[in-house]
Amino acid sequence: PIEGVNSEALLDAIKRHGQRNAFYHSNLSTLPPYLFDFIQKDDLVLTLGAGSVIHVGETLLELLA
Repeated sequence: PIEGVNSEALLDAIKRHGQRNAFYHSNLSTLPPYLFDFIQKDDLVLTLGAGSVIHVGETLLELLA
């Protein structure tokens, strides 16, 4: 870990650079259904991280199919 770098700091920086709709969701298991209800046509969903975060995209694609 890098001191001072965490989810909250990253989200604040993203919002300061104009992405006001950016958000942090702490529970990976409830994220795909949340995104499914939230996203609209032509939206880009980007997940970053290591480990189990890969399953978020996979599950979201299954919900969208």
